[in-house]
Amino acid sequence: MSHLDQALTQHGFALVRTRKHQVYKRVDGTTFVTPSTPSDVRWERPALADFARIVGKTKRELTSHALPTQRCWGVFGRPGPSSATFSGQANALPRKHLRSAEIAKEI
Repeated sequence: MSHLDQALTQHGFALVRTRKHQVYKRVDGTTFVTPSTPSDVRWERPALADFARIVGKTKRELTSHALPTQRCWGVFGRPGPSSATFSGQANALPRKHLRSAEIAKEI
């Protein structure tokens, strides 16, 4: 089940029609429409943002349960010595994860 499907169900939307579009309705009459066969593989992200505007929340609030609790060390740098996976030593990591300055020190 996608994030959008989970959010729709959580906010009381029910699927009422599926032909060229999937039409979801809520008891108060609010309607949300998605394509049955989207032309873009990234269609869910803007659809989730549109849905968040309809229900008065941010996209982050709708998907907060799916966000990781720890930072991704590939993006934010190598984990420190407190990490359970790595010892914090440069030689404990694969070479491709070392920064250029660390690689220069090795040479």
